[in-house]
Amino acid sequence: FCCSGEVLFIIYHTMPEGVENVDEKHTRARTMKLGLTWHEADANVDRGFVLYSSIYPEDPDHNYVRVLDMYGNQVHQWDMGTKKPGLWSYMPELSCLSRYRKPNQQGFLFAITKLPRDKVKGDHEFTAWASDRGGLMELIDFDGHVLWSYSDEYQHHDARLTKGGNIAYLANEVLDDKNEAGKIVSIAASHRGFPHGPRNPKVYSDVIKIVDPITKVVLFEWHAADHLDPEIDVLNFNDPFDEWNHGNTIVPIYEDADRPTEVTHLLVSFRQISTVVKINIADGSFERLLRSPFVSQQHDCTSLAEDNTDRILVFDNRYVPNDFAPSAFSRVVEYDMTQKAPYPLFPQVSGPKVRWVYVDGVCDFYSAYISGAQRLPRFTLEDHGVQYTLITEGMKGRMFIVKTEVGEKDGKRILRNKIIWEYLNPEIAPGENKDVILGRSSIFRARYISSELFTTEQINKISNLSNLPAKL
Repeated sequence: FCCSGEVLFIIYHTMPEGVENVDEKHTRARTMKLGLTWHEADANVDRGFVLYSSIYPEDPDHNYVRVLDMYGNQVHQWDMGTKKPGLWSYMPELSCLSRYRKPNQQGFLFAITKLPRDKVKGDHEFTAWASDRGGLMELIDFDGHVLWSYSDEYQHHDARLTKGGNIAYLANEVLDDKNEAGKIVSIAASHRGFPHGPRNPKVYSDVIKIVDPITKVVLFEWHAADHLDPEIDVLNFNDPFDEWNHGNTIVPIYEDADRPTEVTHLLVSFRQISTVVKINIADGSFERLLRSPFVSQQHDCTSLAEDNTDRILVFDNRYVPNDFAPSAFSRVVEYDMTQKAPYPLFPQVSGPKVRWVYVDGVCDFYSAYISGAQRLPRFTLEDHGVQYTLITEGMKGRMFIVKTEVGEKDGKRILRNKIIWEYLNPEIAPGENKDVILGRSSIFRARYISSELFTTEQINKISNLSNLPAKL
């Protein structure tokens, strides 16, 4: 009764007994051009860098978080050793580091890795746990020294350092209320045309936390099961019954101008109910900002301003979408939450207006799981007539920057999208298909980072490496 694409993938992509592939090079390494595949010089972005890490390291003893320049050279890396990736790590803005950094100290990494198995004591039995779990969050300086560590074995997918120096992150729990768990499964089963779902199901649900990593004090806790409604927030028809919400993104929002470092809201993406919510820290109330059909099993929702959610950018995975599309394809959408417009295929359904979108051919741009999108800073269509978006097509390990300019065609205003930079992760993980279920070169999400995050000394060190080929 699971009806999960991920479960079916495991079943059908596991070699039967007595059969194995013995190719010297995996198909991806043989058939794809890897590394830098496209670069058009653009002074607005060429001084920046892209940070990423593989979900499945090629070398199990070295989990690298890498920094690339725009010419495809690896100019810096953090070697996390045998700490397995907790899906992703990123470089926080300096405004989030004032509590920890010394004057003129920059170039920090907020790393999420999997808590070692011998430290995991709790109950984690649902389908996606092995691939999605993290548990260990650390702040690391440019030279690889760990400033502090915070662990929670229930953490998964995402965590962010706030301007107050705290951590906002996603965790999960087993629902103790068997009636509630049964109701969630029963409603989901009925939507799939099943007479019933699994008997006495064990269902996991998300918990949202903000903690102080130094004192270990929990400052905020929000249990999704206490707020979401199984009648409204129904499991997607092709997701497993054992996990209700499946949060994959958490973004702090700062709407109080008098207290600019205090988180007022959290923007959270729940993949398995195709919903993006905005949670009020003050009272725990929440608002559903995006739902199906406006998003389908989405990732990496971001607000284009940190002090409001008027514009939201989101990677819309569309893994078997619910709007009768003839084939699955992904897209990146910028929604204007202040304006309403009908959905094209369901004009009777109104929702936020699309301000910008990136799509490509069905096979050319599609990632059923993971992936992300980031609007690059400093340039907007309104003020500069140009914008830039870094997109991560996660399962292919593909990262590319789209330049958008305002143009005119047949007397009408149009937005022209053009790829000016593209890089395919050349790290090819070994192992059986089921061990690299998200793709041998997969990347959860990448981030463009400006040179301002580094000191002059660090930039000089990086510049000296820019003429060297990437070491992979």
